Amino acid sequence: MSSGMRLAGVALRDRYVLRRRLGRGGMGEVWLGLDSELGREVAVKVMLALPGDGSVRRFRREADTLAGLQHPGITVVHDAGRHEPYHFIVMELLRGHDLAHVLAGHPGGLPHLRVLDLTRQTVDALAAAHRHGIVHRDVKPANLFVQAGDRVKVCDFGIARNAEASGTVTATGLVIGTPAYMSPEQWEGKETDARTDLYALGVVMFELLTGQPPFPAAQPFYALMRQHVEQAPPRPGTLRPGIPRDLEEVVMALLAKDPRRRPDSRTLAAALAAPTAPHAAPTVTAERPAPAPETRRDHGPPSPPPTAASTWAEPGPTAPTYVLRRTLKVKPHRGVSGMTFSPDGRVLAVGDREGGVRLWDPHTGTRLRRLTGPVGWVRAVVFSPDGSTLATAGGGDKVVRCWDPHTGTLRRQLTGHTGWVRSVAFSPDSRTIATGDTDGSLHIWDAHTGGKRFTLGDPVGSVLALAFSPDGSTLAAGGYRGVARVERTRSGNRSRRLGGVTSSVAAVAFSPDGRSLAAGGADASVHVWDARTGGRHHRFTGYTAPLAHLAFSPDGHLLMAGDTHANLHIRNARTGKQLLILPGQPELEHMGRMALTPDGRLLAVGFRDRVQLWSVHVRAL
Repeated sequence: MSSGMRLAGVALRDRYVLRRRLGRGGMGEVWLGLDSELGREVAVKVMLALPGDGSVRRFRREADTLAGLQHPGITVVHDAGRHEPYHFIVMELLRGHDLAHVLAGHPGGLPHLRVLDLTRQTVDALAAAHRHGIVHRDVKPANLFVQAGDRVKVCDFGIARNAEASGTVTATGLVIGTPAYMSPEQWEGKETDARTDLYALGVVMFELLTGQPPFPAAQPFYALMRQHVEQAPPRPGTLRPGIPRDLEEVVMALLAKDPRRRPDSRTLAAALAAPTAPHAAPTVTAERPAPAPETRRDHGPPSPPPTAASTWAEPGPTAPTYVLRRTLKVKPHRGVSGMTFSPDGRVLAVGDREGGVRLWDPHTGTRLRRLTGPVGWVRAVVFSPDGSTLATAGGGDKVVRCWDPHTGTLRRQLTGHTGWVRSVAFSPDSRTIATGDTDGSLHIWDAHTGGKRFTLGDPVGSVLALAFSPDGSTLAAGGYRGVARVERTRSGNRSRRLGGVTSSVAAVAFSPDGRSLAAGGADASVHVWDARTGGRHHRFTGYTAPLAHLAFSPDGHLLMAGDTHANLHIRNARTGKQLLILPGQPELEHMGRMALTPDGRLLAVGFRDRVQLWSVHVRAL
């Protein structure tokens, strides 16, 4: 799905007229709409249906889930259906603010009685969902909407699951949710049930009382995971003195590592029923004594670091950790349309929608200079491997510009393309430039003189992605008709279309050892072949949206894929097993642009009005 569907004025099923966009969620955009038959305003969640997109199943399931839940504390669904090429859900229009917004105005926490009231309402709504066998799995302040009179509505059941279902859209072992609120069993990829939601509610209560979650979200993901799985949380009273002891005990009971030690909804509701504060902490009787490791985690010194088998979906030689280092502000009307790092990682080039390219120092946040080209989106921004040249393309003409990144001077222009240029790649020795245009032609140029060597016609249709193999012998091209390998032989150029792909491809990448070729695109999956022969095709599925970026870790063990919903997926490059998801921030209107430094240590993610820089660590286990 694009970052902004042009739907203003569209009448879904000739009834629901879309007026203006209210926001964007993980699986679609939310629009203010008018129900022309009943004359009422409604909220309409819309998602573009893409072939093979697994999020369509989750979207339909969200509609089915909400339609079956009738409770004053849960968003009401009026209708759902399909209006080619969109799926939509029509819901009641809520007026007010979510709890994340409320918390932003109370950095020290909310009054105790207000926390108690908001929690009571949330427990009541979640209990109704649990009685229907529905586990929300993403309880957090942003999904709790506060209307006039402090009336709470639980929203966004997009990743909810039926606790009784024998199979779900999300595969077993997948780590998915919002990390700061995820239960230990979610982090470990285990089965979830109602107690998972109650753990998340405990995190929310902690944050409402103190103004911050028990474990800081702005830290490496591996550290955050270990804290939720192993480390006892601090008592809320240590951060904000004066919290009633019984209310504090409720929070601590909900944050128990062992789900059996958490109160159920009925016990929790009883404990919160007092008009001022609970008189006794809720308790539950465990079916059997908790195992020794759990006791150590709650009451003793930290346990040894978890093994890969207990932490991730599958053991592996590496584990990624991330921490947000810096945010670069971009003017919203310019946005981010393309990004790349210099080979030494000291310069980040950001292309915008006005035809310019801004150079930044990613380590200090300093703006170095701006290169100005024709008006129009800069679709491709690429450094040569030796760092001497920056190539840009995709503005208001069909030209590739080669710049000196140190001085900002224009060195040469590559002209003669018959279509708009969407992809550029340098050979590993920086002597050759490959460009692909929307007419389906591949052009090979001398990087030093700008002279064209040859043109290969229409190997994959409109060319969207290019990558050279590490030894420079092979060029991979991705486009509207799949993926092709292009080789230079004694008898000429040989192009071979690779099998297994039936949708357009927007990203291609070779593994560091040159043995594997990966591609991803509209079908929300990654295809991997033997890079030398084009055989042994594998397909990794389960991604949440079409893919826009692919990169291997420097050691080749991890495959990183960025999707158009701003999620970064980390997988075992050999088996495709999901290791971790770095969730995006849909409210920032992701532009589908990512860049990774050659050493794999710094990740840039582009949004409509900013670039986030994440420190990436890949360490041996």
